[in-house]
Amino acid sequence: MTSSGFVPNHGQLADDVVYEAALAGGVVQVQPLGWQLQLSPPLTSSIEPITLTMELVGASSPAAWESSQPLVTTVSDYRQPDPSRWRSDVPQYQQIQARSIYPQIDLQYTVTPSATLKSSYLVAAGADPSQIAWRYPEALGVEIAHDGSLVIQVNPTTTITESTPIAWQDLGEDRVFVPVAFQLAHDGTVGFAVGAYDPSQPLVLDPSLTITANPSQFDMTEPRVIQSHSNGTWYVAGCSGLQSVVTVYDSSATTVIERMLVGTAYSTGSICTNLALSPTGAIAVATWSRDRPSTPAQVWHWNSPTSTPSVVTLPATASRPAVIGMVIHPSNGQTQVLWQDGQEGITPPISYLSTLDQGSLLTNTALAGNGRIYTQLAQSPNGMLYRGYRETPLGSGIQSAGIERWTGSNWVSVWGQSGTTTSGWTVGPLVIDAQEQVIASVIKQDTAPLVNSHYEQLWYVRVPAAGAVVQQPLSQEYHQPNGFTYTYPRSMVALANGQVAIGGVSQGYGYPLATLSAEWTSGFVLTVDSAGQIVDQLALREDDHADTVVSGLGMNQAGMLLVGGHETWQATSPNSNQSFLATVADITIQTKPQPPAYSVSYYVQSKSIKGALQSGCDARRGGDRMVVLAFGRPSRQDGDPTTRVMLLVQQNDQAESLYISYDQIYEWALAFAVGYATPYATWQGEQCTGLPAQYNPATLDSPLLPKAELTLVLGSSNAARYDGITYQDNPYLTGDDGIAWGELINDVEEDLRNPLNLGSITTKIFPRVKIAAGFDAEYYQHPWGDDRSHRVPINGEKHGSWEWSTYAWTVAWLLSYDQYQRQSAQSNHIYIFGSCESCPRAWSPDTWGTDIKTVFGRVIYVNWKLYSAYPMPQLYQAPYIFEWVNVVRYARNQNIGMHIGQLMTDCANTANCQLPRGGGARLTPFDCFVQGSDALCPNGDWQPYSLLIDSDPLTPAYKEFPPHHGWQAFTDQMTATRSETTPPKHVTDICGQVSDPSCGSR
Repeated sequence: MTSSGFVPNHGQLADDVVYEAALAGGVVQVQPLGWQLQLSPPLTSSIEPITLTMELVGASSPAAWESSQPLVTTVSDYRQPDPSRWRSDVPQYQQIQARSIYPQIDLQYTVTPSATLKSSYLVAAGADPSQIAWRYPEALGVEIAHDGSLVIQVNPTTTITESTPIAWQDLGEDRVFVPVAFQLAHDGTVGFAVGAYDPSQPLVLDPSLTITANPSQFDMTEPRVIQSHSNGTWYVAGCSGLQSVVTVYDSSATTVIERMLVGTAYSTGSICTNLALSPTGAIAVATWSRDRPSTPAQVWHWNSPTSTPSVVTLPATASRPAVIGMVIHPSNGQTQVLWQDGQEGITPPISYLSTLDQGSLLTNTALAGNGRIYTQLAQSPNGMLYRGYRETPLGSGIQSAGIERWTGSNWVSVWGQSGTTTSGWTVGPLVIDAQEQVIASVIKQDTAPLVNSHYEQLWYVRVPAAGAVVQQPLSQEYHQPNGFTYTYPRSMVALANGQVAIGGVSQGYGYPLATLSAEWTSGFVLTVDSAGQIVDQLALREDDHADTVVSGLGMNQAGMLLVGGHETWQATSPNSNQSFLATVADITIQTKPQPPAYSVSYYVQSKSIKGALQSGCDARRGGDRMVVLAFGRPSRQDGDPTTRVMLLVQQNDQAESLYISYDQIYEWALAFAVGYATPYATWQGEQCTGLPAQYNPATLDSPLLPKAELTLVLGSSNAARYDGITYQDNPYLTGDDGIAWGELINDVEEDLRNPLNLGSITTKIFPRVKIAAGFDAEYYQHPWGDDRSHRVPINGEKHGSWEWSTYAWTVAWLLSYDQYQRQSAQSNHIYIFGSCESCPRAWSPDTWGTDIKTVFGRVIYVNWKLYSAYPMPQLYQAPYIFEWVNVVRYARNQNIGMHIGQLMTDCANTANCQLPRGGGARLTPFDCFVQGSDALCPNGDWQPYSLLIDSDPLTPAYKEFPPHHGWQAFTDQMTATRSETTPPKHVTDICGQVSDPSCGSR
């Protein structure tokens, strides 16, 4: 959210400051003969202010300063204690220039787009660049690094860098670079050593100041409160470094139009703001800091965005006061502030409710003690106050919670929940709708002392003005030995349709959304209906090296939902934080990091343990990150209804079949995982071949192999049965079979999490290999409904949806798997892979009839609505891109949140797509079956769509697609502008094989 430039001193800054600018890692104040930099936490954790001063040596005060390149964002500065020095709407500039600091030499400062400071010395023709010199009087040391950069040691733990300088001359139309380097004198003075150049022409010397990737103290690190003003703009409050800030965005929430700097800046710790807006346009902002013991809590009030504020300091007597919530009454304009004096673990906190009228504190009431802490404050549209609390009476160890309403003369309870010795409650964010219904997100804390386990579970509570209270859990955490999992709400808003949106953060096996997060935290947004049922869910997950938190939600009158939060990148530094602000439409389709460009998928057609072990080794050698093992369809062997098996391959219409039992699948998957994670292991007497000779006996692994990081998907399918004449629904797509598959998946994962004896070593395979379920859900609705008479091969060929069981059977299996995983401690999700056989390829929604919308609804339900589902659209042929793009477009039109994190495409090396991973001659599926080969055989029908383009004369339009198929093509088509209204055809299109008038509109 950086939108920083140089802010001129209009009286709001110290007299010796000319300009101020927020940089990445600090704030620089430009002075006539240098600058002073104040560093932001967490660059330094010192209690004393950390500053660095640069002084020009031998320079003259500039005759004039010029500013250029104005920015859209203005700054309102209320930091000075003297109100006469407050300034609003001060402009910002990207570049400033001081004239003649040395004879015929100007100094130009620029704030780059990455918020670094670039200094340019503009040397006129005939001027002497050796005049330029400067020093850092407070630095512990200055040295020139081996790469030519200048390293300034600010204190024992903090350095900043001036990048290696460059110099050039513009001679006519040519830019000629000039040799230049920093020059360091014994007294620490720095200058330039300039090589040969033309002194009759101007010269530019250009170093850049780089501090760190940390955010500026003027940037929001955690947006917490997001509200829409009556003038259409967005106000965002939260926490930032050193300085309390409120950021104002335009109506689209894409451009920062103002930064409001409120209250005193501090040398250490973060400082936070809270916010309240009124329908009349009034603004209230509270500031406080939990990191600094003596920081006061203040409330600022503006009658309108252009008015002068008033300020009240809350009468705290303990340390670290914090503002919990505040509202402005819609009619009398008074501000109600719920705040806490003291901090748990440091000073016993006391809750207060204060009434303010602009610059006056009217009342300040201490609320009930004896362990009661008020956690939430809300107001109904007509001004009725509500507050939530948690209560742990001294010595009881039992935490209860409740919600109270102000009647005008006293507070009455509207909801309460008592705790036990192992279970407690806390009221999270709450809203009051137009019908005076109280809707709260509530946290249930549960502990299991015997296994040292603790979780926090998200609940929904709705208290209507009349009628029964609705109280439903929204997440399913489970006790893990020595574990802590949680789903925690941070913000909530009421939607116009009677639902609510809840944003927060979740970690652990009880994650309520489509993506599972066992090691890192993930932000989420849920929409919940009045019955407490999740209607929609959205995961904001970056990758396995980032924690993502949703900390604020906002809704405007037009129904635009704004989501704010922050990400912490663990792979770089614990301090690598970045905030975000986005609409749901911006973050629904795709999170920022893209998944692997392809996933490798195989039909398993051998029961050989040696083949499984070797296949795992080959996947590791190939650098695979996601492998889908397709085990066919559920079946029964020899008609025995009690013996569950998978039909691996069905050749010549059931002439030959190969069955594999669930126990054999378990052994096969385990062998594959061992081969991938520990390729030099001996497993059941078998060893891999074709590996590098160099390896580590202590790990049974080799540094010469790609990193071991695999998601192994064990796949079932909804394939239909073929009786030699027609295709029929598979009768073994039952709920019991879905549960059995869930048990199998969990059993494999449990063994991977436990130490395995590999002969020479004992080791855990997890998390190098993670297990997930898969389901090839290829059928949703046939163009002619479910009439079996149409499901007959044409000229001996099988086409499209005919090969797959109908929706009812598919959902029966998936629902049972899903319900089983809801109740399972492991809660393994399932990748739904497959094409979208019945989805339209026509671009125009005008051609989408009721039957097509039914298809869309079924696709969305199976892929996104199930608790454990994770969609993995199959895009190995070009036309499938259009099918899935249309699914997403339909969902957008219906305001349905959808996240796609992985695509099933094909192997990246197209020359080897039809070869077994171990190399050798191409094997067809039938070859694998007859020969009993130990290698996996890729599905021969899987053509990269780039090859399909070249071979199919009916698809010339697809030549615009890039060669790396899959993900890039999908995202390209999501943003493309297209005009065709009829679906392009390709050689396997079912519409090209039958005469049916409905095909033309598909």
